[in-house]
Amino acid sequence: MYSSSKFLMFATITLWWEVNCVLSLSTATSAITTSSSTKTSSGSSHSVVDDKSKLSVAIDSIHNVLDNYSALKRHCEIGETKKHGRGLIATKNLDPGEVAFQIPLNLALIEIDNKNNNNAENEGDDDWAGRLANRLITDDNNNFYAQNIVPLLEPPMTPARGDWPEWILNEFDNEKFVSQDLNKAQDWRYNQWEKHCKDRQQRQYFLDALDMVCSRTMRCGNDMMLVPFLDMANHASEAEGGGYYQVNRKSTNNNHQGDIDSIDNISLIVGERGVSMGEEITLNYGYRSNEDWILHYGFLPHRNEDQESIELSSSGRIVTW
Repeated sequence: MYSSSKFLMFATITLWWEVNCVLSLSTATSAITTSSSTKTSSGSSHSVVDDKSKLSVAIDSIHNVLDNYSALKRHCEIGETKKHGRGLIATKNLDPGEVAFQIPLNLALIEIDNKNNNNAENEGDDDWAGRLANRLITDDNNNFYAQNIVPLLEPPMTPARGDWPEWILNEFDNEKFVSQDLNKAQDWRYNQWEKHCKDRQQRQYFLDALDMVCSRTMRCGNDMMLVPFLDMANHASEAEGGGYYQVNRKSTNNNHQGDIDSIDNISLIVGERGVSMGEEITLNYGYRSNEDWILHYGFLPHRNEDQESIELSSSGRIVTW
């Protein structure tokens, strides 16, 4: 049995996390990242869109591009969710196991994770993240993701970015996390910039892109992928109805005029609860440690499937997911 004051402290921390996650996602509805930018108070670069119709035009253009692949399914659209800011909204009732949408792989950005190639020289190599981040800030008209998806995104609010107040971090009462894990994550971000970018004028652009990569990349074997539209899905555990993605490699010929059997694609499969029309379609991000969730996503899920625990210093309470 815990006292009401201890419950209040835990509720305060939980509310701070949830409110700031929602604010972070909601802010993205009125801001897009552009090359002609202004500095925010946190130092990040973005341009505020005064006319919300511009955002609608951007979203419509993405829908139109995807609909050009007539052989692929799409039963959802980008929209505002009830809890998580922007996400994916079902345009029809979807049963458990049904395909919510399919995205052609030729629209994705893909880099190889070399550290899984059983090569001792590649142990610890996570340069795929830096390479992907660099591609997000490269001005390339043929880069669908950079041209169409990045303007809709903002990096997550994470302690590695300096977005969390010190009193929240101190609540973990975990010296290793605060003094080692957090510092290691911050050092890694700057090391990636020095290795893959080095341009000081582009540093904040690169770090923003790197943080988006860390929170949105999907793995398929050694392939690390940024998949447009799919990565707009918010997280929910399997028990909470989160779905999963499935890669379908059909052929080397990605002619979008062909049928589904000739197009390499990735699908989002609806979770075990199904989704009603107008409701949010979510994705189970998979297994993460508490440290990974906090450092790279900026939140802790309501239920961590790894069953990890933390202790809140002010109350002594052990909280387990």
